[in-house]
Amino acid sequence: MKVSIASREKMKQLISSVMYYGTLKSDTYIISYYSDLRDLNFSKVRSKVFKAKIDDIRVVKNKEKFYEDNYKVFLDMAHFIQEAKDNDCDIYCQCEAGVSRSAGTAMAIRDYYFNDGDVILKDWHYMPNYLLYYCVIRALNEINGTDIWPDKIR
Repeated sequence: MKVSIASREKMKQLISSVMYYGTLKSDTYIISYYSDLRDLNFSKVRSKVFKAKIDDIRVVKNKEKFYEDNYKVFLDMAHFIQEAKDNDCDIYCQCEAGVSRSAGTAMAIRDYYFNDGDVILKDWHYMPNYLLYYCVIRALNEINGTDIWPDKIR
């Protein structure tokens, strides 16, 4: 399973190139973060798409409350990620700039399944959102009945 990160602009380019070049395989899974008016149109894509309406929030007083407030989104996302893993499919994590939310999610997936999320940190372009990282790890633990907590968040 390959985990990639994309900005909104890069994903728009991938979507538009699907018609001409078949850039995205039909077995690619896409996690798309968006805010109110910035949703992408995936109607031309045969890939599976999970849309998450979560803004790029970096600081909250209580990460447990944030998780509980967005519980269904993260639980559904964890099932989506697990399905991709079970089917050995690639995942694109996409947000507005392709820097924070998508990087935090990609890092969580890499850490949870392969214990190598640090590869995201080695690329200075990314600034992973650790709140989303925590929430994705927690949701994956919950659906799989595991207790995997990388050192980054202990």
